[in-house]
Amino acid sequence: MLRKIKNILYYDTFRQQIHTKSATIRAEGDDNTQEYYLKSLQMIKILNIQKEKEYNELLEDYKLLSLESLKYMAKTRSFKKIIKLAEEV
Repeated sequence: MLRKIKNILYYDTFRQQIHTKSATIRAEGDDNTQEYYLKSLQMIKILNIQKEKEYNELLEDYKLLSLESLKYMAKTRSFKKIIKLAEEV
């Protein structure tokens, strides 16, 4: 289930909590998210993915984070910055 949460202040990765102005929410189902994040970055690096379209084609065959989730985890909206992160992994 996908819910949009307004007014997110920050996401605490250690405690897996989302802090907003009005509440602290425990993120459920987040155990494998970090694993899929690293796997997604490794696939970008190994296959030398340069465009968002190429990454989206991988989603059909592999269990990776969606592009929006990947951008959220990387805290950026730019796919080029994600590519730079992938090169460091």
